Amino acid sequence: MEHKVLSSIREIVSLSIIGTLMLFFIAEIVLVQDVFFVHPVVVIAVTGIAIILWYRGQERRVT
Repeated sequence: MEHKVLSSIREIVSLSIIGTLMLFFIAEIVLVQDVFFVHPVVVIAVTGIAIILWYRGQERRVT
């Protein structure tokens, strides 16, 4: 039972992080439409989303 609780808390945290990074990404696109420059926030957000999704995929393969 404890494993299920920890796993669901972990999933909620990872989904919250993914959601936050996606909001940064969307805000960056909306706020900088006329500038052809990728801000570091976008790079960090996209990289973070990719790493989290990769990690979740690896985790599901193991279990």
